[in-house]
Amino acid sequence: MTAGAVSVFLSDVVSSVARPARYAEFARQPGGRALAYLLLIALPLAAVGAVRMADAVVLSSDMLARAVARFPDFRIVDGVLEFDGPQPYHLRLDNGTVVGIVDTTGATDRSALAGHQQFILVLRDRIIIRNAVRVEEIFYADLGIPPGEAVTRAGVSGFFSRLAAYGPAFGVVWAAGSLLAKVFAALFLAVATLVVAQARGRAATLRNTWGIACHALTLPLLAAFARVLADVPITAFGLFYWGAALVYCLTAVGLLPGQTAGAQAAGPAAPPGPQS
Repeated sequence: MTAGAVSVFLSDVVSSVARPARYAEFARQPGGRALAYLLLIALPLAAVGAVRMADAVVLSSDMLARAVARFPDFRIVDGVLEFDGPQPYHLRLDNGTVVGIVDTTGATDRSALAGHQQFILVLRDRIIIRNAVRVEEIFYADLGIPPGEAVTRAGVSGFFSRLAAYGPAFGVVWAAGSLLAKVFAALFLAVATLVVAQARGRAATLRNTWGIACHALTLPLLAAFARVLADVPITAFGLFYWGAALVYCLTAVGLLPGQTAGAQAAGPAAPPGPQS
């Protein structure tokens, strides 16, 4: 961006937050310029989220790779788990809490889940995962492992090690998803604003309300960026986010010309052509 473009962008940011009268001007902006503004104002939030996602993938993958490497040797062949460690083998957190059991002998069954909200039961032919919401069973035969091929401890550990290299790619996908979500949010606001404008007898098209909506998200996105940087949970932040955007949109509706004024601004209607 040139210095002039940066100056215009910063002026639009300030005006979007502190000078509601300029929303009449934003309503006349080309759709592409309004979209570019929205993506730029949303980019810092998306970038922070992308960095955190990439870091989380790298750290989690490394941790899982090390944890699997410390495991007793195992293989999954033809839908059956072969486990070389003592059984039942207890999966423990660093504080000693048991969060799972590995047992392929048949001595342990689903009753081991009783009394646990978060638990993993690894059996001969399946994994049973219990969380606070539901119990899910995953059969090894449904994992798509080709007949005769084995999934081993070394292979799983290597997979997580390789997955860490894709952390930046996960970050890029996160950023793209975040920006796309903001576009859909602006589109929702634009449609809602158009409905209100027409109900109040204002001359408006979706292009007009699109420009309004893209700028109305300025304060919510800046606040969301500050909240993420500070890493402070804010109760009912979503209510503020959407409430602030709607307030700007409704204020802008009051600045739009009435339908009669809009028709006059468009000029008189063309006279009818000659009758044949």
